[in-house]
Amino acid sequence: MKKYLISFFIPYLLLHLSGCHSMQKVTKDEFFLESENPDMVLKISERKEIIFDEDNYSIISDSIKGVGTLKTKTGKTFDYEHFEGSISINDIDEVRIDKYDISATIVLILAIFAAIAAIGAISGNWVEDLSEQLNE
Repeated sequence: MKKYLISFFIPYLLLHLSGCHSMQKVTKDEFFLESENPDMVLKISERKEIIFDEDNYSIISDSIKGVGTLKTKTGKTFDYEHFEGSISINDIDEVRIDKYDISATIVLILAIFAAIAAIGAISGNWVEDLSEQLNE
């Protein structure tokens, strides 16, 4: 019985954890059209990014002001520091924001159903076994 329950709950847990969102690159103009303040990553150089959580920043004139994390690449590792301040729009090389990703969601749902079907095929008559166990 536990095996069957796990085969249903693990895929749904994966869907919940990976979700239907991903960081997607947008232009600066697209970013300014956003009505909300989603999670955001600003690439300011080849080695530095500023990571802002949802609603921890605001757009003031031609700059972004907020509290976040400065991620700096040093060789093969990354250093993380607290960031509080503002950055000019002109200093930003790339903007990535958390957006809904329908294609990733569809692929994940299809993978979940395929995994459930594979588990069912491997275990034989799992529907009959499950209904018998529930009736006992």
